[in-house]
Amino acid sequence: MRDGDGVLVFESEDGTHAAPGGRREPGESPVDAVRRELEEELGCRPQIGRQLGILHFHHLTPRPDGYRYPYPDFVQVVYAATVGRDAVSDRADPLVRRPRFVPLTDARELALPAVELAFLSRAD
Repeated sequence: MRDGDGVLVFESEDGTHAAPGGRREPGESPVDAVRRELEEELGCRPQIGRQLGILHFHHLTPRPDGYRYPYPDFVQVVYAATVGRDAVSDRADPLVRRPRFVPLTDARELALPAVELAFLSRAD
Protein backbone atom coordinates (compact mmCIF):
# COMPACT_ATOMS: atom_id res chain seq x y z
CA MET A 1 0.00 0.00 0.00
CA ARG A 2 1.41 3.37 -0.98
CA ASP A 3 1.12 6.99 0.10
CA GLY A 4 3.11 9.11 -2.32
CA ASP A 5 6.66 7.77 -2.13
CA GLY A 6 5.96 5.83 1.08
CA VAL A 7 5.17 2.13 1.38
CA LEU A 8 3.19 0.70 4.26
CA VAL A 9 5.07 -2.01 6.15
CA PHE A 10 4.13 -3.84 9.33
CA GLU A 11 5.31 -6.60 11.63
CA SER A 12 3.51 -9.89 12.18
CA GLU A 13 4.34 -13.13 13.94
CA ASP A 14 6.39 -14.28 10.94
CA GLY A 15 8.35 -11.12 10.11
CA THR A 16 8.05 -7.80 8.28
CA HIS A 17 5.56 -7.45 5.44
CA ALA A 18 4.30 -4.94 2.90
CA ALA A 19 1.31 -6.98 1.76
CA PRO A 20 -1.48 -8.06 4.09
CA GLY A 21 -3.27 -11.19 2.97
CA GLY A 22 -6.66 -12.72 3.39
CA ARG A 23 -9.44 -14.72 1.87
CA ARG A 24 -12.52 -13.86 -0.12
CA GLU A 25 -15.87 -14.37 1.54
CA PRO A 26 -18.65 -16.09 -0.46
CA GLY A 27 -20.10 -13.72 -3.06
CA GLU A 28 -17.36 -11.12 -2.54
CA SER A 29 -15.39 -9.75 -5.47
CA PRO A 30 -11.58 -9.80 -5.24
CA VAL A 31 -11.48 -5.98 -4.96
CA ASP A 32 -14.13 -5.98 -2.21
CA ALA A 33 -12.13 -8.65 -0.38
CA VAL A 34 -9.00 -6.48 -0.54
CA ARG A 35 -10.90 -3.51 0.88
CA ARG A 36 -12.42 -5.60 3.68
CA GLU A 37 -9.12 -7.25 4.62
CA LEU A 38 -7.29 -3.92 4.73
CA GLU A 39 -10.03 -2.43 6.85
CA GLU A 40 -9.95 -5.40 9.25
CA GLU A 41 -6.15 -5.62 9.48
CA LEU A 42 -5.08 -1.98 9.19
CA GLY A 43 -8.24 0.00 9.94
CA CYS A 44 -8.31 1.83 6.59
CA ARG A 45 -10.37 2.03 3.38
CA PRO A 46 -7.84 2.29 0.55
CA GLN A 47 -8.23 3.14 -3.10
CA ILE A 48 -7.60 -0.08 -4.99
CA GLY A 49 -5.43 0.27 -8.07
CA ARG A 50 -4.40 -2.12 -10.78
CA GLN A 51 -3.81 -5.82 -10.35
CA LEU A 52 -0.11 -6.53 -9.89
CA GLY A 53 -0.19 -10.28 -10.20
CA ILE A 54 -1.33 -13.59 -8.77
CA LEU A 55 0.30 -15.85 -6.20
CA HIS A 56 -0.28 -19.59 -6.51
CA PHE A 57 -0.02 -21.69 -3.36
CA HIS A 58 0.12 -25.47 -3.10
CA HIS A 59 -0.17 -27.22 0.27
CA LEU A 60 2.30 -30.07 0.70
CA THR A 61 0.67 -31.67 3.72
CA PRO A 62 -2.60 -33.60 4.06
CA ARG A 63 -5.74 -31.49 4.36
CA PRO A 64 -6.45 -30.78 8.05
CA ASP A 65 -9.80 -31.93 9.41
CA GLY A 66 -12.36 -29.16 9.12
CA TYR A 67 -10.23 -27.01 6.80
CA ARG A 68 -12.84 -25.04 4.83
CA TYR A 69 -10.66 -23.36 2.22
CA PRO A 70 -9.60 -24.55 -1.24
CA TYR A 71 -7.10 -27.39 -1.00
CA PRO A 72 -4.42 -28.26 -1.99
CA ASP A 73 -4.14 -25.30 -4.42
CA PHE A 74 -5.32 -21.72 -4.04
CA VAL A 75 -4.42 -18.32 -5.43
CA GLN A 76 -4.19 -14.80 -4.07
CA VAL A 77 -4.69 -11.82 -6.34
CA VAL A 78 -2.36 -8.91 -5.52
CA TYR A 79 -3.42 -5.30 -6.13
CA ALA A 80 -1.76 -1.92 -5.76
CA ALA A 81 -3.51 0.27 -3.21
CA THR A 82 -3.15 3.79 -1.86
CA VAL A 83 -4.23 5.30 1.43
CA GLY A 84 -3.45 8.41 3.44
CA ARG A 85 -0.93 8.01 6.25
CA ASP A 86 -3.46 9.14 8.82
CA ALA A 87 -5.95 6.46 7.72
CA VAL A 88 -3.95 3.51 9.11
CA SER A 89 -4.65 2.37 12.65
CA ASP A 90 -2.22 0.39 14.77
CA ARG A 91 -5.15 -0.95 16.80
CA ALA A 92 -7.14 -2.67 14.04
CA ASP A 93 -5.69 -6.20 14.32
CA PRO A 94 -3.49 -7.35 17.22
CA LEU A 95 -1.53 -9.63 14.84
CA VAL A 96 -0.51 -6.61 12.74
CA ARG A 97 2.06 -4.63 14.70
CA ARG A 98 3.86 -1.35 14.07
CA PRO A 99 2.19 -0.36 10.78
CA ARG A 100 4.20 2.51 9.35
CA PHE A 101 5.09 4.17 6.08
CA VAL A 102 8.71 4.07 4.96
CA PRO A 103 10.31 5.40 1.77
CA LEU A 104 10.27 2.81 -1.02
CA THR A 105 14.07 2.74 -1.04
CA ASP A 106 14.06 1.87 2.69
CA ALA A 107 11.38 -0.82 2.19
CA ARG A 108 13.68 -2.54 -0.29
CA GLU A 109 16.32 -2.80 2.45
CA LEU A 110 13.97 -4.50 4.95
CA ALA A 111 13.79 -8.27 5.36
CA LEU A 112 10.59 -8.47 3.30
CA PRO A 113 9.70 -11.75 1.57
CA ALA A 114 11.16 -11.83 -1.95
CA VAL A 115 7.73 -12.08 -3.56
CA GLU A 116 6.60 -8.90 -1.77
CA LEU A 117 9.71 -7.09 -3.01
CA ALA A 118 8.87 -8.22 -6.54
CA PHE A 119 5.34 -6.83 -6.26
CA LEU A 120 6.67 -3.55 -4.82
CA SER A 121 8.82 -3.14 -7.94
CA ARG A 122 5.70 -3.62 -10.10
CA ALA A 123 3.80 -1.01 -8.06
CA ASP A 124 6.26 1.79 -8.98
